[in-house]
Amino acid sequence: MTHTCNRLITLTLVAVVLAACSSAESRKSGYLKRGNDYLAAGNYEKARLEYRNALQLEPTNATTMFLAGEANEKLGNLREAAELYQSALDSTAPPVEARVNLARLYILTGAPESAMKLIEPGIAQNPNHAGLLTMRGAARQQLGDKVGARADAERAVKLAPTDEDAVSLLAAIYTRTGESEQAIELVSRAAQAPKASKDMLLELAQIDLAAGRRAEAVVQLRKVVALEPKVLAHHYRLAQVLLIDQDLDGAEAALRAAIAQAPENAEPKLALVDFLAARRSPETATAALRAMSAAAPHDLPLRLGAAQFYAARGQTSVAVSMYREITKTDGDGPAGQAARNSLARTFLLAGQLDNAEPLINQALEKNPRDDDALAARAELSLARGKAAAAIADLRAVLRDEPNAVAVQRALVRAYLKDDDLTLAEETLRAALQNSPTDPGLRLDLAQLLTRTGRANQGLPMLEKLAADEPGNTDVLQALFASQLARKDLAGAQRTAELVQAARPGSEKSAYLQGLAQSAAGNTAAAREAFERALSINPDALEPVTALIQLYLSQKKPEAALERIDSAVARFPDNAALHSLRGDVLMVLGRIEAARVSYGAAISRTPNWAAPYRNLAALELTAKNDDAAIRALTAGIRKAGGAAPLVADLAAIYERHGKVEQAVDLYEAQLQRSPDSKIAANNLAMLLALHRTDNASLNRARALAAPLASSGNANMIDTWGWVLYKRREYAAALTALRSAADGASDAPVVLYHLGMAQLANGARDAARATLHRALRTGAVFEGDADAQESLRQLDK
Repeated sequence: MTHTCNRLITLTLVAVVLAACSSAESRKSGYLKRGNDYLAAGNYEKARLEYRNALQLEPTNATTMFLAGEANEKLGNLREAAELYQSALDSTAPPVEARVNLARLYILTGAPESAMKLIEPGIAQNPNHAGLLTMRGAARQQLGDKVGARADAERAVKLAPTDEDAVSLLAAIYTRTGESEQAIELVSRAAQAPKASKDMLLELAQIDLAAGRRAEAVVQLRKVVALEPKVLAHHYRLAQVLLIDQDLDGAEAALRAAIAQAPENAEPKLALVDFLAARRSPETATAALRAMSAAAPHDLPLRLGAAQFYAARGQTSVAVSMYREITKTDGDGPAGQAARNSLARTFLLAGQLDNAEPLINQALEKNPRDDDALAARAELSLARGKAAAAIADLRAVLRDEPNAVAVQRALVRAYLKDDDLTLAEETLRAALQNSPTDPGLRLDLAQLLTRTGRANQGLPMLEKLAADEPGNTDVLQALFASQLARKDLAGAQRTAELVQAARPGSEKSAYLQGLAQSAAGNTAAAREAFERALSINPDALEPVTALIQLYLSQKKPEAALERIDSAVARFPDNAALHSLRGDVLMVLGRIEAARVSYGAAISRTPNWAAPYRNLAALELTAKNDDAAIRALTAGIRKAGGAAPLVADLAAIYERHGKVEQAVDLYEAQLQRSPDSKIAANNLAMLLALHRTDNASLNRARALAAPLASSGNANMIDTWGWVLYKRREYAAALTALRSAADGASDAPVVLYHLGMAQLANGARDAARATLHRALRTGAVFEGDADAQESLRQLDK
């Protein structure tokens, strides 16, 4: 009886367990089915929740993790999406699509090297996977491998003719190489596919526009508006293209249609007002704005936008009055805080620092973590030449709020002001990991890549931004700079025309066209364009500066001086013009007059580093080293320890054998800015070059160790040379090979590598490397040592 009972109990338990398993499996299947249905219908939030429920029942299911990643990516939760894709890849059966999507996120944030590391193992296993080939092509494109990028894109399209990522990549390549007909045909075919998305229509419109087929672009954009009438950006794109075609009535109708779709939203109303001001008349715009404000007297975002409208058009007193009224009405509410911060920024832009400071302090008293106010305080510190204070302030805030985008961007500006490009880039990339789709961060990174000679990496980001942010002149100007850096003069001219459409009453387009003509060597056309810009806005400084530089490039310093004297007479308090005048006088050999001009620049903006550097260079030219030291010392004191001034003064001390003073300078800089990689790099190299005691070399090693993973060839070279000086020859050779890979033409890096090869017994390799270093004919630290080492090797 007992055995029977036990058997019955066992059978019952098995049945219960089986029923529970069946129930769990059924629930998981239900979650997945609903998640897939929601994903297909575009309801990404509900899809995300269903996939999350499924993962609670089976946390290690790679397919579910991938799908949850897709839902999060669609929602803009890109960090969470990346983590889910990586988790899927770490599983025992990773879906290849997770590799594709994670690589896309790397490419989106300008990290093609990381994308390549992820893609190559996938292609080794799936050599004919269109998605992997597309991502490798996109990464190769950012890395400047045009041939490889095109080969991958063409193969991907051949394998998957309707894959939109592959089509977009190949179309972009065709467009850049002037093959517009092929691009149009390719995208037109993909846009006609049964499951084609609105993205293909937008892509086709962009290509039509680039090819000058504006009527065709309008047709595609009208289709997009019909598909998604609630998306305001589509209406703006349509209006922008109509403006390029001078169809003012059509553009106005598109903007009014946007207002009709979102009558409670202030944004399209303000877009219409901007249009009316630029293309109708300021009076028409002002009347429309007043009518809108009267119809919605309690719409604080509209009133805030109206104040910004007046501020942008130089009606500062009207804007200030409106900002103050909003702060009274909304107090500590979001509109009140925004108005207070905007008012402070207005004063900052006008140079009225004492008026801005109490407003910033008031905002921070109300909310010590107000991102905009903190960014404004950093700008205030920078305006007063206190870059180190701004950096310390912002880093402290980011420790508490690591995802505050406004503070991150302010920190980047502070690093750039301090001339620390490495930390600026690191900060941007860290910020983009948290907010990969933030347009401001993407723009900042793309501009930095262009500035540091990597326009190939920045260009795809800027092209995507230009499509996402139609009419954004900051984006268009950055795109123009990137195209100019890549010698794409036709593309730069087209972008200048888009700037003209976005800001028809501005001198910007003529100025940019002048830059493009100058880059092409068409100096007469460039001069005409700059003059045209000045006829539009006689107060514009960029065109007059460009004209002066054009005269200098043509070896016409007298004409340059005549032009700049006229500009200085018009703007006697502009420090930049006085400094530029000093440069022109230096070319003319008029040393004393140049000294006076640099002094005038310093007296007008005492916390600006550039004129101190220029004055010091003048004194060095005149063999007045003591005067140069005095100029740089004063600049360091007044400009908040600006890094370029410290480096210049340290170089003079080093040249005069005053190594201790140079060391003290960098130690002081590190006290002000402990995270400065430039100061750490320079101090480590100084110690390695001039000291042999263990304490100094240990200090150099501690300073240089974090530089090993910087990705900067010069900093890796410092790390390698410190190791060499410490007789860690094997490790030094590894580091210096890496440095030479990134700076293969730098003679000092080649010298260091050659010496490390010699120390490791690779005599033939050392001989070849040292010959390469000396073949350049350049004078560098250690050239005599390199020559002597070669003589010994050749014996």
